[in-house]
Amino acid sequence: MTDGQTVALEATGISYGSQNDEAAFFGRLDSIAAVESYAGGHGRTEVITVSLDSIDEDGLREFVALYRRYDIEPRELRVLNAGRFGAWFSDPDRWWYNEVFGQRPIDNELRSSAELDPWEDKGHKWDAREAHDSHANVWPNTDGYSDTKVELIARGVTFYSHGDEKAFFQWLNRIPGFESYQGQDSTLRIAVNPDIGEEWDPAEFVALYRRYNIDIRELRVLFTSRLDPWYSDPKRYWHNDIFG
Repeated sequence: MTDGQTVALEATGISYGSQNDEAAFFGRLDSIAAVESYAGGHGRTEVITVSLDSIDEDGLREFVALYRRYDIEPRELRVLNAGRFGAWFSDPDRWWYNEVFGQRPIDNELRSSAELDPWEDKGHKWDAREAHDSHANVWPNTDGYSDTKVELIARGVTFYSHGDEKAFFQWLNRIPGFESYQGQDSTLRIAVNPDIGEEWDPAEFVALYRRYNIDIRELRVLFTSRLDPWYSDPKRYWHNDIFG
């Protein structure tokens, strides 16, 4: 802890699709310099201690991107409306204003506090169409893309921040069987080797594609390239999403 001002930021109702999904969440928290600590609260709530003296615009953007990616209640971020960058964070011109703070004030309209609560809620979901910080079709430089037995396709991947992009590729590199990738235009090609023995677990690809809103039907090639009845069993939670 520091001697400066801190706030307790809650992340409520987080649900992880895999171990790497959970590791990616906490890895991103660790990368934000203003995060002093975090601990599990009640239920599925994580309580994050944030130093308002240490946070800056980049840190605030990363919090917004993290909460969007994990579909965490945007109103939780209101506690960051303080400190040196509080006015910047709560400026109605920020693309996240409606989701975090409620309905944007209407220009030249006079309304008393009794007529409209400044914290009026417009909705409690993130609207990706408002995300001006998003970027796509910009891939890290890679060498030696391997033409292996299985090639996955990920189209139209959108990253909400540089931290969001970094977490995606770190997660990808941790999945057993992943070999290399190559990006061109809106398509990311992922070379996968499923013949690695007991370490093979396509459930990690399912979790990654779901987390990053990639068409999960692209994973059919993983389940048809390897005749493993456990993974192709209709009882698996991913079966309908992948095979229809």
